[in-house]
Amino acid sequence: MQIAFAVLLAVVPALLLVWFFYTHDQRPEPHRVLVVTFLLGVAAVLPLLGWGLLLERWHTPFGNVFVEALVLGLLIVVPEELLKFAVLMGYSVRHTAYDEPMDGVVYGAVASLGLACLENVLYVLHGDWTTAVLRGLTTVPFHAALGAILGFYVGQEHFVAGKGRYLVRGLLLVMLIHLVYDFPLLVLREVALRRGSEAAVSLPWPLGLVLPLASLVMLIVALNSTYRIVRFLRLKQQ
Repeated sequence: MQIAFAVLLAVVPALLLVWFFYTHDQRPEPHRVLVVTFLLGVAAVLPLLGWGLLLERWHTPFGNVFVEALVLGLLIVVPEELLKFAVLMGYSVRHTAYDEPMDGVVYGAVASLGLACLENVLYVLHGDWTTAVLRGLTTVPFHAALGAILGFYVGQEHFVAGKGRYLVRGLLLVMLIHLVYDFPLLVLREVALRRGSEAAVSLPWPLGLVLPLASLVMLIVALNSTYRIVRFLRLKQQ
C-alpha cells in the first residue's frame, strides 16, 4: 500500500502537467496520439538506464570536481535531449494531428514528461521518497519546460521552414539550459562522493549556497520561457 501511494505521488506531478498543456491548447490533440507520445517518452528511459549504469562505473580521469561535473553533465544531457527529439521527429511530427505550432509545444512537453515520470517512479522504487517528492516539484516541471521549448523550435522548423536551423537552435538551447541546471548539482554530488576519501575536497561556503540557487534560477528561467511561449502561441491561435 505504501509503495502504491509513493508511486502515485511520483506520477501525479507529470500527469498534472500533461493536463496543463492539453487544456492550454485551444485545439486539443487526439488522446491516442498524446498517450503514444507519453509512452514513447517513457520508453526513452530504457536506453538511458543502460547508459546510466555505464556512467556509474566510469570514473572520470580528471582531478577537478568542476571539470568532472561538466563532462558528466554533457554525457547525461546530450543523450536525454536527443531521445526526446527523436520521439518528436520520429512520431509526433509525422502524425496528421500535428497541424499547428502549438502542437510542437504540447507533444514536446508530453514526451519529456513521460521520461521524467518513469525516472521519478524508479527513485521511489529504490526507496528514495524524499528525492522523488523534490523531483516532482522541480525536475519534472523542468523536463516539461525543456520539452515545450524544444517543441516550439520543432514547430517553427515545421511551419516556418527554417531549413534545419530551428532544429539545431532548439536542440542546442535546451541542452545548454539542461546542462546549466545539472552542473551545480553534479558538482555537489562529486564533492559528496569524495567526502571521507583521500581525494576529499571541500567547497568555499558561498559556493555551497550559490550552486543550488543557480539550478533554481535555471528552473525559473525555463518555466518563464515556457509560459511566454504558450502565451505567444495562444494569441496566434485566436
